[in-house]
Amino acid sequence: MRHIVEPNRGINVVQYLHTIMTNSPTISKWAPILADIFVFSYPVYLLGLYGYGWIKKNVQYKVSAITI
Repeated sequence: MRHIVEPNRGINVVQYLHTIMTNSPTISKWAPILADIFVFSYPVYLLGLYGYGWIKKNVQYKVSAITI
């Protein structure tokens, strides 16, 4: 049976990021918040795209927003 082995550079990157996160309380506080920003901003973007299509009377913008 074959096992997938992580390259050493990948392990080194993860260890480096772990060291930074554990040594800096500021980064430890803000990293999860910055990671979640994209999750919450994407629906706002889609609502804006739909609204722009509604204002400009362009059906393609609305269809794109709903399809996404």
